[in-house]
Amino acid sequence: MWMERTTVEDMDIAVRAHIKGWKFLYGILNDVQCRCELSESYEAYRKQQDRWHSGPVQLFRLCFVDIIKSKGRSCCPPRSNPSSRE
Repeated sequence: MWMERTTVEDMDIAVRAHIKGWKFLYGILNDVQCRCELSESYEAYRKQQDRWHSGPVQLFRLCFVDIIKSKGRSCCPPRSNPSSRE
């Protein structure tokens, strides 16, 4: 569900999906090309950079309690047991 509560809505959707137990699969794409639109002015560039830097902090504040409460889910990969290595 789309929520206009942060400036980093893509990260917001990913965090909420992770909390609900969704798994993500990332592929390696070596030939991806995309066009980039440059900011019109230095002022617009600075505003964009501010949104990109403050957005994750804002999202963390909004989701911190939900992340802590999520059961059996971790942001860290499971550690391997050194004694089980062959």
